[in-house]
Amino acid sequence: MRYQIIKRLKNFIYEQLRDMKLYLYPLQIQLDDIRYVRVVRIANEGFNIKPFKDMDIFNHSGGFIRIKINTLDEHYETIDEKQIIEADHQNFLMKGCHCFMYKFNANQAKKGGNLPFRVHHKANIAYLPENEWVWVSNCTPTFTRYVGEITHVVEDPLTSKPYTFTKRYSNKLDWVKMRAYIAIQRTDEHLKTNDTVQEAISEFYLTKNQMNQVVFLNKMQLLSYYYLKMKEGLLKYFPERVRRYFGEM
Repeated sequence: MRYQIIKRLKNFIYEQLRDMKLYLYPLQIQLDDIRYVRVVRIANEGFNIKPFKDMDIFNHSGGFIRIKINTLDEHYETIDEKQIIEADHQNFLMKGCHCFMYKFNANQAKKGGNLPFRVHHKANIAYLPENEWVWVSNCTPTFTRYVGEITHVVEDPLTSKPYTFTKRYSNKLDWVKMRAYIAIQRTDEHLKTNDTVQEAISEFYLTKNQMNQVVFLNKMQLLSYYYLKMKEGLLKYFPERVRRYFGEM
């Protein structure tokens, strides 16, 4: 009984510290002339890069549709199957790890959440340039799809003409590409009609090559960020107080 109480207390403290870390690291930062967005991976192993359908990890589904979404209301009725990378255990073209971008619901990785295998795992935080093309779930802020049908073309044996038929319909488990800043807009648009961010809106697939693009903030950089924010706030606050003071005289 005593052991269970200590374990629960330890887990509670760990969750509070993880939540505090997520709270302290800003959603967006600017380094030199580049805007970055926060990316989070909740996993004890960190940003570990593995094949998309590695046998030793959670078996994900969905294909990578090679189209680029430039606006939130963009839509493709049909896409030829040749534009899709269907990942399988023999296809190691897609290597990376699943992460969250910008705002996300941290309660997913707590007891009762939809990521029970990540309960009590640590939060790893990095920053990715907002102009980077990223793989995101195939869904709009209102959960319609960016892509409709996946088609297959065969030759009609009687006429020798090409015949197109629907191979399958895409779903939110498929991936499409969009700029990170468009993904940020998608999240903000989603939150206008939802209290929390759904997993399909906040998750993205960080590729092996993109690990060369991410930056990590050390403690001094984080302190510098808050120092500059505080300084900026004071510069805005005191002139306003002075104007109010003399306005009331």
